[in-house]
Amino acid sequence: MLLKITLTLAIALSACQEGTEATKCKTGKCIDIGGTQYCSECAVSTEAPVNGQCADASSNTAICKAHAGGKCTECDGDSFMYKGGCYETTNEPGQSMCKSTNNAGVCTAPNDSGKYFVPPDTDASHQSIVACGDTSGMRYQPDDSTDKAYNGVAGCETCTAPQQITDNTGTATATCTKCASNNIVKTDADETTCIAESECPTTKGFFVEDPGSGNQKKCTTCSPNCLSCTSAAEAACKSCTVETHFLGAEDGQVGKCVSCGDAATGSGDWKGVTGCAKCAKPEAAGAATCTECASDYLKTEAGATSCVERNRCTGGFFPNDDVDGKKQCVPCGDAAHKGIPNCRTCTESGGAVTCDACTEGNTPTTDKTACIPCSVDGCDSCNEENVCAKCATDKYLTSTGQCVDDCEALEGYYSDKSTNKCEKCSPACKMCTKTADQCSSCPAKKVLQYSSESNLDYGGSCVDECKAGMNGCAECGATIGEAKYCSKCSDAKQAPLNGNCTVSARAAASCKRVEEGACKECETGYFLLEGGCYQTTRQPGMQVCKTANGGSCQTCANELAASSGDCSTQTCHPSCKTCSAANDASKCKVCAAGYYKQSDENTAGKCDPCSQGNDKCTLCRYSTKFICLAKDSSDGDGTDTKPVDPPSSNKSGLSTGAIAGISVAAIVVVGGLVGFLCWWFICRGKA
Repeated sequence: MLLKITLTLAIALSACQEGTEATKCKTGKCIDIGGTQYCSECAVSTEAPVNGQCADASSNTAICKAHAGGKCTECDGDSFMYKGGCYETTNEPGQSMCKSTNNAGVCTAPNDSGKYFVPPDTDASHQSIVACGDTSGMRYQPDDSTDKAYNGVAGCETCTAPQQITDNTGTATATCTKCASNNIVKTDADETTCIAESECPTTKGFFVEDPGSGNQKKCTTCSPNCLSCTSAAEAACKSCTVETHFLGAEDGQVGKCVSCGDAATGSGDWKGVTGCAKCAKPEAAGAATCTECASDYLKTEAGATSCVERNRCTGGFFPNDDVDGKKQCVPCGDAAHKGIPNCRTCTESGGAVTCDACTEGNTPTTDKTACIPCSVDGCDSCNEENVCAKCATDKYLTSTGQCVDDCEALEGYYSDKSTNKCEKCSPACKMCTKTADQCSSCPAKKVLQYSSESNLDYGGSCVDECKAGMNGCAECGATIGEAKYCSKCSDAKQAPLNGNCTVSARAAASCKRVEEGACKECETGYFLLEGGCYQTTRQPGMQVCKTANGGSCQTCANELAASSGDCSTQTCHPSCKTCSAANDASKCKVCAAGYYKQSDENTAGKCDPCSQGNDKCTLCRYSTKFICLAKDSSDGDGTDTKPVDPPSSNKSGLSTGAIAGISVAAIVVVGGLVGFLCWWFICRGKA
């Protein structure tokens, strides 16, 4: 009792004194408690602060149970630790801070003044009372894995303790209930600070609340999404969070802040738009005008806005993920935002927009990236004005941008079903089928070798023409389409079949009578030509004869009747491929390549050169109008189709070379005969 009285008198009589000798406080270690200076660390290491004064630690173990370095490290009895010293609740300044302890060195209840709080985590070795305005607070570190900080609020006079930190580490701050001086408490998201009344941000979601009855004013938040208000009531807003909310009241009045996405509740008739994140207030009560959706796409139709899923950007719209940083359903024709001018309906994939249908008078290009005028029959899309780039499914595109039912009119091209185009044959083929390398007829001095005897539609490859002494052939006397074929086999018991000498049952069955390696009479289903039997359904026979019966040709390939099985004299006019009368230009049924006529195949007529319809045109046709299928490459239009001679079938299977040879031979014979007769009569006359 005498010691307590002595300490109390000492505290009352003297402030904290710094120095290096006994009972002195270490320089810079005086602290303020209730307006009086007390020591938090003694200058002499054997001393420690007891009730704020340096005293011999070994004589005060009932209060300061353990010490080190001029500080108490553990308190005991009816005392508690505060900033390096142990304080009793029965003496000042301890009783101004703590009301009661656990009698084991820990404060359990703060003084009734409300100026202190007991941290949720503490023990006899840690500070167990914190001033409301102490921002450094206390650190609770009972072991290496625990570090919790409990702090006060700057400028705070009274407060309540913070919630306990549940993790091993963290910081918790007291809740201020009254500020010192003339400041007021600002509460923002459960965090309190002390500010001047003029600093309360009344245009940023706060208002100054006056509780009255002499209570301190407070800086309090408006209802959520109010920028300014008259009270915390939901309908007391004067302005709202820009873009995400709007005031559901006439201008100049207070009301509720309506969320841009609140289409259900709103405020009376003031409504948002489902899924909307940002909007503009309507001019009158009604639905807001959405300017940006939360996650969906903004769609504007007939002046009304809505937020829809990506797959609902249809009906003349496409989804655009970046219209000034926003997701929108953009009209297909909106070129300013990746749309396509004159596009009516479209599709988006991977950020790229393609047009499916254009406005009237226009069609999409083949890549569907533009809409242009297009009037070509059977055309789905043009890449240039009225020049087709993609035909309808059952049509084929020519190099001149026209659409045809098939590519037979263009020698050297085939109908490619994968591209719907007339594609070029391989240079090894004269004509081809299905692919560029599947030849159906061959150039000069080449003959067709079918890839499959059971399926001739797949064509084959072009190989060298017949050579005597090779492949069992003794003589190559048959000429069809500028290529030589075998006319006599080396084996006297064989005869050529379709121009070749082969040992097979089919070859043996084709000829009725064989003499010295040549056939003299063919079986039904074949026709005889130059010592061999040929079929009309395959090369090379189909170049000569269309129908055969009784072992001889009945109808030539040019559709003229054979003369006793012979087609060599039955020729159409060069402008005809097939005709109804020999050598008559007005009797063409189907025109030769490079010609056209205005009547159909059932009506014979004259075929005019394609150049008559277009001076650069080399291949053409006529349906309801003249259509150029290929042009001379010198026209510079990118085509490379050259003018071609009429096909050899017009000449009953004899090539132009063979006919020329026969003509020359005839001239030589006639010339020789005339010369002989002249010599005979002149010489004999003189004699």
